[in-house]
Amino acid sequence: MTTAAAGGELVSKLPFQVRPKPGEGGRSFIRRLAQANHLPPAYLRKYLTAPPHHRGSPSWDRLAAVTGRDPVQLRRILETIECAECGTEIPPLSSFGVKPRTCSRACRQKKHRRNVIMRPCSICGKPMRIQLGQRRFLCSSPCRRTAYLRRQNPSTAESESDAGSEPPDCDICGRLLPTQAGPKRRRCSAACRARASSWGKQLLEPNRPDACVQCGAAFQTSQPNRRWCSRACRERAVRQKRVSQDPAAAVERTGTCDLCGTAFQTKQPSRRWCSRACRQKAVVARRPPTPPKPKTSRITITTCLRCETTFPSRRRSPCPWCSAQCWEQELTDRRHRDVCGICTTPLTNRPLEATRRWCCRNCRVTAGLWRAELHERQAT
Repeated sequence: MTTAAAGGELVSKLPFQVRPKPGEGGRSFIRRLAQANHLPPAYLRKYLTAPPHHRGSPSWDRLAAVTGRDPVQLRRILETIECAECGTEIPPLSSFGVKPRTCSRACRQKKHRRNVIMRPCSICGKPMRIQLGQRRFLCSSPCRRTAYLRRQNPSTAESESDAGSEPPDCDICGRLLPTQAGPKRRRCSAACRARASSWGKQLLEPNRPDACVQCGAAFQTSQPNRRWCSRACRERAVRQKRVSQDPAAAVERTGTCDLCGTAFQTKQPSRRWCSRACRQKAVVARRPPTPPKPKTSRITITTCLRCETTFPSRRRSPCPWCSAQCWEQELTDRRHRDVCGICTTPLTNRPLEATRRWCCRNCRVTAGLWRAELHERQAT
C-alpha cells in the first residue's frame, strides 16, 4: 500500500506497525518501527529524510505516511509528555535528548518527598530521614551518644537483645563494620573512635532530670556532678559563698581609681580601677618602653651600565643608570632590538604594538619607580 507524502511523493506503508508511546520522541519510535519490520534503524531514518539526498532530520510527513497516521496527531503523541506528579502535558522543546519528568519545581519536590522515608528517632522521637542501609534510627549526635551510653550498660535488656540478634555494627553511628574487621573491633572509623573517647564510658543514665541548687529550676543533664542550670546561677552561688565566709565582703565601700582618681562603689575589697578601660591603660603603662630602632643609612655605590660612572644610592634595588639621558639611550637601543627595556626579554612573540617597551606589568611598574628615582637624583 502506498500513500502520498507532503511533496506529492508516493511512500510505501510498512507492513508491521507499532503503537506510539506518549512522550517517547521521534528517534525512539523510528527505532522500534525499524526493529518490528526487520530493518536497520539507520536505514529507516535515512529513508524518512527528504529526497533526493536523504540528509538531515526525518520528515514528519514521511513518518506519518509509512505508519498510516495523521502527521499532526502523531507528532503531538510522540512529543507531548505528562507530568509524573500532576499529569499536566509538557510540550518538550525537542523530540531528541533527555525528557523532563515533572512540569515544575513544586511537582519535582513533591515527587521527591514521596520517595523519602521518615521514621521517628529511637531516643527523642523526632522524625528523621532514613538513609539507604541505615539500621539504627538516631537523628543527631546527642541521641547517638545517649544510645551509646545505654549500650555500655550490660544490665539493660536492649543491649542484650542487640548483642544476640543483630550483626556487629559500630557503637557510635550504628553502621555495619567492614567485612575485614576483626572480632574485637567496635568502631567503623577514626571519627567514631575519637567521638567515643570524648564521650567516655559513662554507665549512668543519661539525660536524667535534675533541679538547680540556686533557683530550683528543673533541667536535663548527663553530667553526674552538675548542680546549677546555668552560668548565672553558678556565679550567684559563688558570690553567696564568698559573702558567707567573709561578711565584710557584702558591705559596699567607696574606692578611688588608681589611674583617673574617679570614686566608685564596690563590694570587692581588691578592686583598684573604676572601669575596664582604666585597668587596660594601667596594664599598658606598666609595660617597659620599647627602645626605638636605630635608623641606619644604607648607601651603596653603583656603576652605570652605559657610561660606567659610579654614583651612590640608598635604595635596595637602585636604577642601574646614572642619569635619564643614559637610560633613554639604552631604551632606544633595546627598542631597536625588540626586547624589554627592563629585563631584556624578547618581544617578538608579543602582540604588535607601536609603543610597547615592557614585557609585563611588573617591568612597567619597575620602570616607573626608576624614572622617579632618576628625577629625584637629578633634583638633588
